[in-house]
Amino acid sequence: MAEICLVCNKKIGLFSAPYPVEVGSGTKDIHFQCRHKYSITPEKYGGPSDKELERRTTEREHKVASHASKRQASVDENQANKKSSVGNSSQSAIDILSTVNTIVALCGALIVLGLFLLGFYQDQGTGWLLVAVIFGLLILVIWSLNRVFIGIAEDVKGIRKRLEDSN
Repeated sequence: MAEICLVCNKKIGLFSAPYPVEVGSGTKDIHFQCRHKYSITPEKYGGPSDKELERRTTEREHKVASHASKRQASVDENQANKKSSVGNSSQSAIDILSTVNTIVALCGALIVLGLFLLGFYQDQGTGWLLVAVIFGLLILVIWSLNRVFIGIAEDVKGIRKRLEDSN
């Protein structure tokens, strides 16, 4: 069933562009072409009065302003926390990576030492000596790659700090 336009009292057709407006506690559709006439005197058609619209506008603006100030305070607090936590988290990540790298290097050195001793005290120890050398080189490569990544992380931290200080 088609609705009747509140403004012109004509049927709103299937292909018409209905325009929703406030009437009482709900909404009704009017013709898109009738919206100007409705907006001039909405209370004539059951819509909110100018005073009601003004009250709603100030209420909405007050809500937006209070929300914006709360959001700005939250953003400022987050930025302050972020500045202090970015440096701390970066440094702690670098420290953890450095500690793990040292532990891996020490464990690798102990394994290589054990393989060398095993190779020296066995009759056919040449195979163990070869395994010890290969494992030692592998540990050395892993250690040096980790040192490269630690250096990159420290450089990135320094760049990030300079960028934050410039802002």
